[in-house]
Amino acid sequence: MMGSLTEWILQALRTHGAWSVFGGVLLEQVIIPIPSPTILMGAGFVLIPETASWSVAFLRATTQIVFPALVASTLGALGLYFLARWGGKVFVDKFQKFLGFTWADVEKLKTHFTQRGEALSLFTLRAVPIVPLSLISVVAGVLEIPFKTFMVWSVLGLIPRCFFLALLGWQTGYKTLALAKGVDRLESLLSLLLVGGIVGGVWWIRRQVNRD
Repeated sequence: MMGSLTEWILQALRTHGAWSVFGGVLLEQVIIPIPSPTILMGAGFVLIPETASWSVAFLRATTQIVFPALVASTLGALGLYFLARWGGKVFVDKFQKFLGFTWADVEKLKTHFTQRGEALSLFTLRAVPIVPLSLISVVAGVLEIPFKTFMVWSVLGLIPRCFFLALLGWQTGYKTLALAKGVDRLESLLSLLLVGGIVGGVWWIRRQVNRD
C-alpha cells in the first residue's frame, strides 16, 4: 500500500507541482493518513533538477516546496488549534477516532509543554516529528497558548523540517522511494541531528534574554 501511495504522490507532483505539495500537506494536516515526509521528499526529488547547484536547489525548495508546505501546514494547524481551544476535552473525545489519539495522549503532552515551556516545546516538536503534528496543535489549543506564540514558534519549527526533507529528497534522487518507506525512523533520527544545534541556539538566546 505504501508503494502505491508513494507512486500516486510522485505522479501528482509531476503533474501539478507546488499545488500538489500544498494539497498533500493540507490533507495530511486534517487527519488523512498521507505521510508528509513522503510528500516533501518526493517533491525534492521531482521538483528540483538532479543537476541543480545548491543555490538553485535552495531557491527551488523555497518557492516550490517549503512555502506551499508551510502555508498548508499552518492552515491545518490553525483549524485544529481553534477547534481544541473552543471544544477542549469534548472535541477530543468525540473525534478521537479521526484524530488518531485520545485525551490521555493530550494530557501526557501537556506535561511536556509545562516542563519545557511553550515556545521551545512548539519549536522542537514541530521540527522533530516525535508526535503527530495534529496532536501538537490540539494540545496548544487546549492549553490556550497565545495565538502569536503558537503561530511564530510553529512556523519556525516547520521551516528546518521542510527544508531538510526537500533537500534530502533532491540529494537521494531515486533512493527517495526506498527511504520514504522507512520514513518514521529515518525522519526522526536525521531531523533530530539537524535541529539539535538550532534548539541549543534558541535555548541560549532565550536564556540571555531572560537574564536581561
